[in-house]
Amino acid sequence: RLTYPMDSNIETTPATIPLWYYDIELGIWVEDGVAVYDAGTNTYSGTVSHFTTWNLDAKAERAVFQGCVEDASGLRIENAALVVEAQGWMKVKQNEDAQGAFKFINAPANFPITLTALSGDSSSTPLTFTLSTGETRELGCLVLDQGANTGFASVSGRVLNSDGTPMSNTHMRIKDNGEDLGYLYTDANGYFQTDIYTRPQSNKLTLSIQQSSFLYIDKTYQLDKFTVNTNLGDIELKTSLIKGCVVRPDGSSDFTGTNLVSVDALRSNTRVSIDQNGQFSFVAEQNNFARTMYIFADNYTLTRAEKFNANADVVDMTDTCFVLEPAADINETVSVDFASDFATDYLLVDFGELMTANDINPRLYDALMGGYTEVNGQQVENEKLKSGSFSLSKNGVYRVFAMREDYSAPLQGTLTITVKGKSYVLEIPKTFSSYNWLGFGIEVHQGKIKVVEINRSTYDGRPS
Repeated sequence: RLTYPMDSNIETTPATIPLWYYDIELGIWVEDGVAVYDAGTNTYSGTVSHFTTWNLDAKAERAVFQGCVEDASGLRIENAALVVEAQGWMKVKQNEDAQGAFKFINAPANFPITLTALSGDSSSTPLTFTLSTGETRELGCLVLDQGANTGFASVSGRVLNSDGTPMSNTHMRIKDNGEDLGYLYTDANGYFQTDIYTRPQSNKLTLSIQQSSFLYIDKTYQLDKFTVNTNLGDIELKTSLIKGCVVRPDGSSDFTGTNLVSVDALRSNTRVSIDQNGQFSFVAEQNNFARTMYIFADNYTLTRAEKFNANADVVDMTDTCFVLEPAADINETVSVDFASDFATDYLLVDFGELMTANDINPRLYDALMGGYTEVNGQQVENEKLKSGSFSLSKNGVYRVFAMREDYSAPLQGTLTITVKGKSYVLEIPKTFSSYNWLGFGIEVHQGKIKVVEINRSTYDGRPS
């Protein structure tokens, strides 16, 4: 007897759900029995006749389709990739039949399926069809047209440090015109290649490369077109080593506890530790772009935000240490409101206390409104509201976003915050998804308040 705890993401509890096991030989899921819901334990349980990989799943209607792949001259293609798309999901199967034949025996029925064959720089014209339950459909041959790629791309390249050495085991994100397509890692020699085919919506591809624990460098490519295997070649990251030091008003620098420099707090909250002698260093992208530092050590901070430029291999600011002053907290109430027509929309307010090393993660930690708060190591869901207020009580970064429970769903509405009697209004277009976190950031530093509009998809911060 197998018992499954209820998944918190499921809103309905049908009396029964079919049980399925995975048949390794056939490569399909086979329905065998049912699991019954028990409201007392909030679980589903059912009896099975053998042990293998089992799962609970609502029954989907299935069908079969088959066909072949050939080139324009009628020559069958053995190793084409077959891309199946249906209702928001995509599956890629490498066809290994010597005659180029393929067969899908567990295909979804009763809604449109799009099928495309890929090989080298060629693809077939996408074929869209709908199968009836239990039907076996003969599609004939998909014809590959030279250079007629429909936009699927497997991207590859190599990432190098400034000195030409490979950046091994480096985390990367791939974005298409600002929208995430996925992530991957470089290998021991700095090489990478996407392990799935993607369908870019434009030819503007961005690689967001994690150069250190908190530093991401974006490399953007405007390509004439994508090919099935788009090789970006060698990607060299030009970086600056930033060095500095801090002292108290009396000139002492024997710091203890959690002390850190916060770089670009609203955009990415990069945090760098200060050692016990007041020294710090970190790596930044060498782009001659003015960056902002906030320094927090013991109960001291800078009296103002410090600017620096990453414009050389080493930027040494240790000749004159930054002088810190006792931290000044502030108590100010901020009212927030999100006007929209969607019932599942809500406000999310998170806080990152820059005097500690806590992460700012609006979906998991330190949420003042909406989202989750961690209590004794457990995630506790906050009430999801469209209006309310919160207090600016500590130095740090507060961020306000309009959200929807389905992060990928589009938002539309008006987000308003009021700070010290002044209102800031942001119109959110319907095409903007809540995943991108369009909203406001509030910095509290030495009793001063700064409000900016922020957009996670571009990490753009524009003073309001």
